[in-house]
Parts: sequence; C-alpha cells; structure tokens
Amino acid sequence: MRTEAVLGLVFASIFIIAIASSAVEAGEFILRTVPENRIWYADGREYRMDVYVDGRELPNDPVVGVQWRVRVPVGLENKITITRAEIPSMERNGRKDFFAGKDMAFQMFGPNWNSHARLVWPGQGILNDDGYVGSYWYTINGLSTPIRTSFGLSSIEVIKDDGQSTLLPYRIETQSFAVMPANYPKLCVASICG
Repeated sequence: MRTEAVLGLVFASIFIIAIASSAVEAGEFILRTVPENRIWYADGREYRMDVYVDGRELPNDPVVGVQWRVRVPVGLENKITITRAEIPSMERNGRKDFFAGKDMAFQMFGPNWNSHARLVWPGQGILNDDGYVGSYWYTINGLSTPIRTSFGLSSIEVIKDDGQSTLLPYRIETQSFAVMPANYPKLCVASICG
C-alpha cells in the first residue's frame, strides 16, 4: 500500500510539473500602457505615458517587430492632445529601449493616434527581454469632472524572428490613472502620484 501511495505522489508530481511547463511555453508577449503619474490635471501641463513590452513569457521566441496603436482614453475624447513622442533611451530619458543596440529595418513612430511600428532586421530579434517601445507626452484641457481612465492599445502585431513573420500571442495590460479638472485641489500623495 505504501508503494502505491508513493507512486501516486510521483505521478501526481510529474503531472503538475508537466502542466506548469506547458503554461510557461503557452505564454504571451505583454504590451502595457504605463502613465508616468497616477493623477493628471487638465491644466495644460504635459504628462508622459510609456508603452512597455515584455517577451520573457516567450523565452524561445525572438521578437523582430512590434506594431501598436495608442487609443484615446475613454472620457478624454476631444480633450487630450499628443504633444510629442520619443523612442526610449537610457541616455536621453532613462527608459530602456526594447530594441536597444539593434539596427532598425523599419520604424513608423510619431506624435499621433495612428499605428506605430518598429522592426529590426531578421536575425536580430530580441529574446527573453523587456523594455519600452515608445514614450508619448500629452496635455489635457476642458475637463469639468474627475474621471478614472486608461490608455488602450489596438492594431497589435508581434512578429517572431523566424523568417516566416509568424505572429506571436500577446496580451494587453493597462494601468489606470485619474484626471482632475484644472481647478481641482492639487493633492499628491507619493503612493498615488508617484
């Protein structure tokens, strides 16, 4: 009876390890919108939002290109303006570029609501790493009541460096932020604003 119980535990352990391994292999490329602050004011001041990506759930799939489109946050239609956009750089702005040190084959990027894309040459795909693909600055005006919202993403394509342009699975994560009218009292607690 003890032998059967031990064998049962061994088989159960192997089954659990097999399921855990397949969960890791069935990972997704992560794209996340990251507002610089958790509270923004609609007073014309510039605020930054970064698009962060993470390929560490796909440790065997090098990424050669990413395409995305930043969506206008719900409730800020006709109130938000993109003022500038920048490729992340540790030297210029302290954010790690996901494609740092690689030769870009194609890049479509700028301060607009259109699709953006960055693509390196085949054979230079990024393997098992994370970083940022874009930083955007915005101003907000004309808001009369506080809202909680987030930047969405659409038109996503994550391209595997396999010579076939295979699209990889992905998921979008958004971080919400609050927007206060310009005349709203300016409170800032490190745990909320930072």
